Amino acid sequence: MKTFAAQPKANTKFDPLPSRAPASEAELSLAHVRVALTRIDLVVRAAVLRWQQAGRDPNDAFRGLVVSDGDAVAIAALPLTSGWGDLAAEDDDLARQMAEAQAAVAQEAQGLLMEARRRGFTLRLQHLIDTYGLDSFAVDAFLLCLAPAVKIFSLLFLYKLAGALLEPITDKRITDCLGGIGNVLSILLITVLGIALMFFLTVTLMIGTGNTTVMLR
Repeated sequence: MKTFAAQPKANTKFDPLPSRAPASEAELSLAHVRVALTRIDLVVRAAVLRWQQAGRDPNDAFRGLVVSDGDAVAIAALPLTSGWGDLAAEDDDLARQMAEAQAAVAQEAQGLLMEARRRGFTLRLQHLIDTYGLDSFAVDAFLLCLAPAVKIFSLLFLYKLAGALLEPITDKRITDCLGGIGNVLSILLITVLGIALMFFLTVTLMIGTGNTTVMLR
């Protein structure tokens, strides 16, 4: 199978977030979500690195618009659901670091679940998974949609808080500026949540259609 020349290695060190013993049910739930988002971040970063090692240039203006005959043949020979990253030569060091980081994150998540059961707590993310019967793919898609929304909401909260704290001691124009930024972030958050919902529904419909086609065959 055709392989592409590997590009220079970037920083491939995967460091899971340090753990701390949460004290309350809310802290346990937040820590569980944090660990789940860390796992998704590791998966995405590893996929991007494999994609770059396969010879893909992120600065290529014609990326995805031009596919050579050799590239097309190499992609067609891959199993279903494979991509550019699977054309790269195997990097043992990257695979080892990725496996170690994922194992550490999985161990931390398991520890949080066991601690929640010991205390009789209910982790919010796990409760959502159990209630709606989400499989691993649905959970990953949900977390991919959740991550940008959480970041935007955090920025929105910080700008609103800064505006409220500075209002008594600064010029009104500064607080109006912070309030305007907060309003823009509110609109952006609503837009991202709407797009995330459409993305989740689209992926679900595509999977359902693919499963139906396989069943008919």
